[in-house]
Amino acid sequence: MIRKQIIVHQFLHETETWKRTLGFIEEENAILKNRLSQMLRYVDANDTLLIEKLEWFQDSFIREDESTRLLKSQINEEDHLLIRDTYEDGDLFRALLKKQKRLRKQFENIDRRFHRTRNEFNQYLAEVYA
Repeated sequence: MIRKQIIVHQFLHETETWKRTLGFIEEENAILKNRLSQMLRYVDANDTLLIEKLEWFQDSFIREDESTRLLKSQINEEDHLLIRDTYEDGDLFRALLKKQKRLRKQFENIDRRFHRTRNEFNQYLAEVYA
């Protein structure tokens, strides 16, 4: 029983860390979208390659928002299960182990994809406007 409580406590700590990181990703993504809109003001309407690339980044930022919202919702559901599991016994704990592992993988993918897209965007702007 104590081992289970330690694991549940660790999972709660992990989900809180994820929420803070996802909040940071949301803020950074909003900044990137603002920078993108500022760049569009200076784009020549005939520069289709640049416009297409900026649209690609815009789509990527929108996908990041959607992925982040979905994962935050799943993490909140997990939090409710974790809190409930501290008061209940049964098969819920095994399901929590599987779900936490899946959420961990999703979080890692979103975090990695966001940082890659942000870096590509910054590099692209530096190259285009250098």
